[in-house]
Amino acid sequence: MSFIRKCPKCDKEIIYKNKKILKTAIKNNKLCASCSRKKEKVIEILTRICPECNNQFTYKSKGAYEKAIKFNKMCRSCTANSLEGKKIRSENAKKYSKLRNGKTNYKII
Repeated sequence: MSFIRKCPKCDKEIIYKNKKILKTAIKNNKLCASCSRKKEKVIEILTRICPECNNQFTYKSKGAYEKAIKFNKMCRSCTANSLEGKKIRSENAKKYSKLRNGKTNYKII
């Protein structure tokens, strides 16, 4: 014995062999196999304003957006301007910087 119901989205007939599975599908408003594969993407536009220069910019990931709000991050240009003129490098950082630029005789092992 088979049980039949229609997909709530496309009205396609879905055949069930078991009455209990049919009742569960009706209760949970289950879609047919083809409709359940077609997931609609919800694109959320995440925009924020830089606290320094008031430029508006968008984020692709929600995690990066939430982190920027939590730590009140500035945009890249404002961050670069805020670090200008400060002594932020240690002795090792200068040595490795010269290594990367090829200005020393250090050998990398």
